[in-house]
Amino acid sequence: MITANVIGNKALQASLLRVRRKAKAGIKSAMAVSADKVVAQMESFAPERSGDLVGSIGWVWGSDTPKGSFSLGTLSGKNENELITIFAGNKDAFYARFQEFGTIGMSANPFFFISWRLQKRGVRARMSRAVKKAVK
Repeated sequence: MITANVIGNKALQASLLRVRRKAKAGIKSAMAVSADKVVAQMESFAPERSGDLVGSIGWVWGSDTPKGSFSLGTLSGKNENELITIFAGNKDAFYARFQEFGTIGMSANPFFFISWRLQKRGVRARMSRAVKKAVK
């Protein structure tokens, strides 16, 4: 294995640290924009009778979601403040998963994972642009 050390080049080290800070800030911003877009897509696809289901769709930094919700998964970095959880459902809209996956007596009316699949390419592109912008 080959290793290399840059000795005495404080300007390069400072520049690399700035790139890292800018990339982290850009990625965090891109994550929030992406989460907003995914949530908006989910809300547009969700069936709306009482409004409880649409009102229960959201995202949070971290993993603390409302009781009764299910989550899409997480967009994450190395620690809790770089983690986004997208969710649907709460104590009033506990039936969110029934809408998404269906039951024996009710066919599925997907709104959750289909929105993620439609937005996934845009999410990745926003992350890539944030990193490229930081490097420039």
